[in-house]
Amino acid sequence: MRVLVTTYYLMLAAGTVALAGQDTTAGRHVTAEPTVPQGYVLGRGDLLTIWDADSEDLSDRPVRVDHNGSIRLPLVGQVEAAGLTTSQLEADLATRLSRYIKNPQVTVGVQEYRSQPVSVLGAVHNPGVHQLEGRRTLIELLAMAGGATPQSGAVVRVTREMQW
Repeated sequence: MRVLVTTYYLMLAAGTVALAGQDTTAGRHVTAEPTVPQGYVLGRGDLLTIWDADSEDLSDRPVRVDHNGSIRLPLVGQVEAAGLTTSQLEADLATRLSRYIKNPQVTVGVQEYRSQPVSVLGAVHNPGVHQLEGRRTLIELLAMAGGATPQSGAVVRVTREMQW
């Protein structure tokens, strides 16, 4: 099992390196931030970078999603961001900015992922709180924690905090 986990981890790392060289922006603004995982849902605490070629007030200015799930921007005011993907937020901001800017081209990136913490405890090399960047499998979470130590057992306990 440990060989399988190690092999899978190396395959993930190789896949990440291969994808990093692809440019899928089709002429849009490219920043130094890593690509936001497809389907990533924004949440409280995430630090966003919002960019529009025609608005100096928005360009590359980091903004954090507040405890209410909102962001505040010049021209558009308070906008609900939590629960949206970056594509949905881009479309919402473009609609709001169209009052002031002709054909706005808005790009939203995530500088810091802070809204989806998961704790990995026990016999792993790097126990602690890790931030998820999209959907992950249990094997991927164990890999994020550095993998199992030689003292690890064969049982994994998964618990989740229920929100009512």
